[in-house]
Amino acid sequence: MIGSQIIRHLPQPYHSLAKKICLYEILLTFLFSLSSTSNVAGDIVVDFEDLTLAEYSAAAANENDFTPFVSRSVTFNRTWNTQYNCCPGGFAYSNLTDLNSAGFTNANSAFVLPNGGGANGSSQFVVGFDSSPDEAIVTLPQPSSITGVYVANTTYTYLAMVDGNDGAGFVKGPFTDGDWFKMTFLGKDDLGNPTGNVDFYLADYRDGNSFAVADWTWVNLTGLGKSVKTIEFELSSTDNSEFGMATPAYFALDNLTMSSRVPFDFDNSSDYNAADIEILYRQIPGTVPPADPIFDLVPDGVINQNDIDHFIKTIIGTRLGDTNVDHDVDTADLTTAIVNFTGVGGTDKLWRHGDTDGDQDVDTADLTTAIINFTGAANRLPQTTPQLFSSAELLPEPTSVILLVFGIMGYIAIMFRNVAITHQGMS
Repeated sequence: MIGSQIIRHLPQPYHSLAKKICLYEILLTFLFSLSSTSNVAGDIVVDFEDLTLAEYSAAAANENDFTPFVSRSVTFNRTWNTQYNCCPGGFAYSNLTDLNSAGFTNANSAFVLPNGGGANGSSQFVVGFDSSPDEAIVTLPQPSSITGVYVANTTYTYLAMVDGNDGAGFVKGPFTDGDWFKMTFLGKDDLGNPTGNVDFYLADYRDGNSFAVADWTWVNLTGLGKSVKTIEFELSSTDNSEFGMATPAYFALDNLTMSSRVPFDFDNSSDYNAADIEILYRQIPGTVPPADPIFDLVPDGVINQNDIDHFIKTIIGTRLGDTNVDHDVDTADLTTAIVNFTGVGGTDKLWRHGDTDGDQDVDTADLTTAIINFTGAANRLPQTTPQLFSSAELLPEPTSVILLVFGIMGYIAIMFRNVAITHQGMS
């Protein structure tokens, strides 16, 4: 340690000061280790405790407010039928604990014995109403892997299934042998394509079972895949009428847990960099199977330039030509490409060298791509907001492009002339 080294070389009167330096050094090292550990480990848990809610209440959609709400950067939609001016749908956040009142007016209490409330002793949770697969939607800030979530019945649904009391007489009566109430989690990527689904039974009276969920129950959602952008839900039951499902279409959620790992981080560096793009390029051309489906980012069974474009432009949020993946194409990127210029037929060049099309050389096609996509360092793209890359406002002025082109052409001409002179001198 620095402090111990100081003690050895200081006169005796200064030893106490040096010892203090040692103590501060130890303390800082300890605090740094704690902060480092907390940043690296742990998943992202959406617990809804960050939402402001009056005591014993629920924030469901109404005619004056049916905007989505956001907890821990995850968005939960709310709906309202404006045509008939009724019927809150989607999600509500709640702290209601009524385990006894049947019917629609008690739709936002989680039925959790013995006293209700959120998971793990918390106070708040969300209730979803989903009469169709796209009514309740959870939207993540970026494609992620979902670890799982705690699920419970609502009091409204539980009493309708167990006691046959929905407060209105729509249900057939208590569930009996063979009945069930199932929720299906439907994962979708940022293109709206399915990533996976997971089934969970909120009540199951089949094959000798006879239960309805009456506590917060953990559901593993890793089966939704590694690139989930939205979660939708599908509810189904054995109790149906001519108008559809008679079982109240409600469920409660808490502690939605997402992996903190960066999706599609192919080199496991916890960030996007040139290595991730180079790994994806090495999969081209490919088909699934035998290739790993994780590389088929535009899920069509083929790994090609479409997947590269989607990865660079939509997932990373940058442009072709951004050799150092700092979300711009500036003079540093152009300089890198020029220094590594090989012409057509070169070998051993990668994205980090300026190879924008994955053919292992840096030629005029690569330089042209970088010039067209030039932004300059001042026009760096937001990392979390993918942009359309044909936008004229992000391109440099034509004069700047012309100067860049002439500069690059001049540099290449000089480089080849020097090579020629060297070759003549050797022969």
